[in-house]
Amino acid sequence: MPLKTLLQYGLPGFPLALLSLPVYVYVPQLYTASYGWSLTAIGLILLASRVADAFFDPWFGAWLDKQQHPARFALTFALATLPVNLGFWLLFHPLQNVPAISLCAGLLLVYLGFSSATIALQSWGAILGHSPQTRLQLTSAREFAGLCGVITASLWTYWFSAAAVFQILIISCVLSVFAIWRLYMSHPAETVHASSQTAGSSHSFAIFQANTTRHLYQTFALNGIASAIPATLFLFYAADVLQRPDQAGLLLLLYFVCAAFSVPVWNWLGRRWHEARAWQAGMWLAIASFSTVCFLGAGDLLLFALVCAGSGFALGADLALPSALLAGVIRQQQDSGQEGWYFGLWNWLSKMNLALAAGLAMPLLSLAGYAPGRQDTQAVSALILAYAVLPCTLKLLAWLRLYRSSLTTV
Repeated sequence: MPLKTLLQYGLPGFPLALLSLPVYVYVPQLYTASYGWSLTAIGLILLASRVADAFFDPWFGAWLDKQQHPARFALTFALATLPVNLGFWLLFHPLQNVPAISLCAGLLLVYLGFSSATIALQSWGAILGHSPQTRLQLTSAREFAGLCGVITASLWTYWFSAAAVFQILIISCVLSVFAIWRLYMSHPAETVHASSQTAGSSHSFAIFQANTTRHLYQTFALNGIASAIPATLFLFYAADVLQRPDQAGLLLLLYFVCAAFSVPVWNWLGRRWHEARAWQAGMWLAIASFSTVCFLGAGDLLLFALVCAGSGFALGADLALPSALLAGVIRQQQDSGQEGWYFGLWNWLSKMNLALAAGLAMPLLSLAGYAPGRQDTQAVSALILAYAVLPCTLKLLAWLRLYRSSLTTV
């Protein structure tokens, strides 16, 4: 795959990833600190907005498959950047009298725009990737650009504030729209060919009758929840267990830098071993790194930095390999023309993972006696259990599901 094509396809992953750190990590802390909301209230709002948005994804994916316009992917991405930017602005500049409305409206706009753009980009990548090597290249390019976006957001929030990311978001969206349009102009034949196959497509849950499809989605769900819980609770862990909230930005930066450097490694391992086997190795690395969190306490900054480096390197496997596997499953099942449906369900599952992490972990923590700022033994033990023990258990179950699957035949 030419480098120019990889750059044009990968660049749009940058602005989409810029959203993740401010929205998923800083928004809960912003609204608890500014308005005194409880973790339960924030968790339930995040859960409700995520669930409402998640059910949009399969419908949108099926709708996208049925569109015959050859530029449907490029146009969808371009239009989706509008609600993304508006929603981001609302989240970090809430209306003073009705912050709850600003939070809910901002989340829904960001989620809907993000979903539309992501499904279009992923579906197009599945069409352009004609072989295991090219699908890995395209997925890795997109995820590498995404990690660069997260790293940029980490630096920007460390130097300035989460709200200041908005400036970079607008500029990168404009550049990405230009890149995605150039990609369409360079590869119109593949898109036209794919659109001609969608007319007779039947979008149904019958796709899960295939073992490979079912096993992949099950693995993705377990692994996704395992990753989403620590992401949701990271700032609370840094403040009340490590007692170094001032270093949270640098720790996140280290985590994502290690993930970015690992993407080419997982790409190489995926081509050498197969994506499924390489993903298994990534899960074991994550478990080995993150399980040590249980033994850390106040001031163990250097040891936790090593945890961030190891688990960050493992994150590269979660980003580069599963989507490439799904593209392979679509081709194996001869379901060309249903890429939007597959990735719509994929994104629905991804959002439900995040919704469950925020909507269940926070209220359960509150019931267990934890509240932000509490550093007594009971509160710290509850936070460590939720932050480290539960995710490692879920990650182990995900590895077991993947190990017993037939995905190595894809």
